[in-house]
Amino acid sequence: RPRVEPSLRLKGGDAEIVSGRNGRLLDREAGEQVLVRALTSFSREPVVLPLKVDQTRVTAKDLAGAEVKVETALSAPVDLVYGPGGWHLTRAKIARLLELPSGGSTEIQLAGPAAGRFFANLRKRVNQAPKDAGFAIGARNVVRVVPAEAGRVLDGEATTRNLMAALLSTSSRRAELEVASLAPERTTRDANAMGITGLVGAYQTFYGGVPNRIHNVQLVAHLIDDHYIAPGAEFSFNDTTGDRNESQGFLEAPVIINGELENGLGGGVCQVSTTTFNAAYEAGLSLTERTNHALYISHYPQGRDATVNYP
Repeated sequence: RPRVEPSLRLKGGDAEIVSGRNGRLLDREAGEQVLVRALTSFSREPVVLPLKVDQTRVTAKDLAGAEVKVETALSAPVDLVYGPGGWHLTRAKIARLLELPSGGSTEIQLAGPAAGRFFANLRKRVNQAPKDAGFAIGARNVVRVVPAEAGRVLDGEATTRNLMAALLSTSSRRAELEVASLAPERTTRDANAMGITGLVGAYQTFYGGVPNRIHNVQLVAHLIDDHYIAPGAEFSFNDTTGDRNESQGFLEAPVIINGELENGLGGGVCQVSTTTFNAAYEAGLSLTERTNHALYISHYPQGRDATVNYP
């Protein structure tokens, strides 16, 4: 018979201690000896198996302190403060967030499914990814630095400590939500030091076609957007975008295969690679490798298209 540890429960909004019960365990080693002796004797009288008492780890008395803490925690609402606003926790809300002692524990905690959902909501409301410094092209193609922005993330441990302190206080029912700062990878100083001051080259094409093709064009354009090439470094369209497959979200659309239009995964990508190639061409960059389509496309200058096929 398993032991049952004493525990706390809420009944009508009040904490109540539930008594435990010692368990009972068979002393197997001693029991084997009893059985062997009985089997090897001429007597067939019933034998008594030796049992051991499995004592509970805590007693009801050990939970007295936790009982007082629960009563204090539920004595009044608590405000979790964040900047000018925050969250008002009613007694009913606090009761759902508390995990009461059971299974040999003597402490109350902010834990369990309801507490997990509560802190997940806090993270959703508070967390914000940092933004790297970037660049924007303005009038006369002058480039300005777009300042970086620090991010923030909920400090769950510190917030839990503050909230628990407020719950166990009879006077100060107010807790500060703690937030840690997240630094961007490229700071404003880093961006200024990169020496990007003006437009090097540009090219534009206009796209359309079936919805899948439009989707692919937009998707691959985002994959190469904001890509920076250091002095002396080489840019590869394929390396930058990676394998353009279904797992990346690419769809089937018309592609040129052996001089014919057929449906294939990622149709429309070559318009973006061609536009990128022409921007590099207009900038006078050194071109390592470029492959034309198997079919002449009239809306690009002759010899100025660039097809790609991963890898």
